[in-house]
Amino acid sequence: MLDITPSAGLIKHEWRKHSTCSSLSPDDYFALARRAYRAISIPEVFVQPGVSLTLSGREIEEAFLAADPDLGAASLSVVCRGG
Repeated sequence: MLDITPSAGLIKHEWRKHSTCSSLSPDDYFALARRAYRAISIPEVFVQPGVSLTLSGREIEEAFLAADPDLGAASLSVVCRGG
């Protein structure tokens, strides 16, 4: 999972927080997470950006909708905390 998740700590957190009600085995849970990851096209601007980005929530949403037009705005939720 480290190829699609930034840290081992986050992987453990996701397993503890979100798998408990799934009734999936660890293999099945993480296979499902990998399928979900592959189903979304990450806009190029977010793939290893070389500079710090400052974007509004709306700009982030628009970038994902442009990359994944089948998603639909109701499928997205952009949350910004701490500026």
